[in-house]
Amino acid sequence: MFDEVWKQACNCFSITLDGFGYEGRLVKGVKIVRDNETQEIKIYNTSLGGDFYTEVTKKQYKIFETKGWYAGVQSVQISNLKRKIRNAIRLMHLEPNNGRRVKTFEKKIKKLKDELQQVKRGGNQPPYRKKG
Repeated sequence: MFDEVWKQACNCFSITLDGFGYEGRLVKGVKIVRDNETQEIKIYNTSLGGDFYTEVTKKQYKIFETKGWYAGVQSVQISNLKRKIRNAIRLMHLEPNNGRRVKTFEKKIKKLKDELQQVKRGGNQPPYRKKG
């Protein structure tokens, strides 16, 4: 089902993360893994933290399936950036009396929003490898 997505991931500039019994690729915080024995493919969001990577949501899997690797990576990137913006805003509100910290958070939030706009425009995608 995700064979085409796997091929797309392998044909872009990505970090190769092959291990014992599986092949993996990593781009922009999204890891795709194919089991060598079963050929099962799973996609993970590496930016959520914790001891283990978290599989992307069903909605994000659907985007990978219907629109391909780049659109799926973009979807995960947008989700991650929105989460980081919400967290920065929440933390900023916990320190209303610390002017320097508030300014630091404001700069961080602006940087994250700028990055979010760039990703939404599609200007932050890894290039395909040239065949030849």
